[in-house]
Amino acid sequence: MPYPAQIDPKTLGERALAVAESRGWGAWTLRDVARALGVTANALYRHMGDRAGLEIAIGEAAVRALQASLRAPELSAGAGADADANVVALARRFLAFTAARPHAFTAFVSAKPSLEHPAHQAWIGLWREVRGVVAAAAPDAADAAAFALMALLHGRVELSRRIAKHARPDAGIDEAVRALLVGFRALGPVESPLPPHVRADGPRGRQDAS
Repeated sequence: MPYPAQIDPKTLGERALAVAESRGWGAWTLRDVARALGVTANALYRHMGDRAGLEIAIGEAAVRALQASLRAPELSAGAGADADANVVALARRFLAFTAARPHAFTAFVSAKPSLEHPAHQAWIGLWREVRGVVAAAAPDAADAAAFALMALLHGRVELSRRIAKHARPDAGIDEAVRALLVGFRALGPVESPLPPHVRADGPRGRQDAS
């Protein structure tokens, strides 16, 4: 069944994400999105299925928005710049995104599809880009250090939303990231904590940055 012109699969996620950010992640409905697209809720349902299908499209759009916000000329692995400073800059950009677009971040963490779903590649792509920046600073523990960095950032977001909600989202992040990198470099080679399908270097899980 062909998509109506208003339900363009290339832009649907972004447009639905805008609705979710306007209404709030827990408040938007399929009808809200249909209204914004100028179609009936039944038409949107026929092409997207239930709310879960639309959530995945929104989540994928949120991942791509976050990924775009992390990119900058100075965040290029192996570019000869201060590798630790690159990771700090990435962390700051991540936290700035979560503060400016909290509902998009919630979509990013809440709407992740199954491994078999094509949209899952967006999450993998974001991970590998973050890993690439971290690998320049901790090449013998790229997976482990990047995994720890993401855990640190996710935890910092949760704290800033709850018990530390009056603190700046990036308070103390520079020192925390630098300490994390120094620690992993001191450990030497570290085994990857990731499943094979996520590892940038395949199922053997080697920790080199090549």
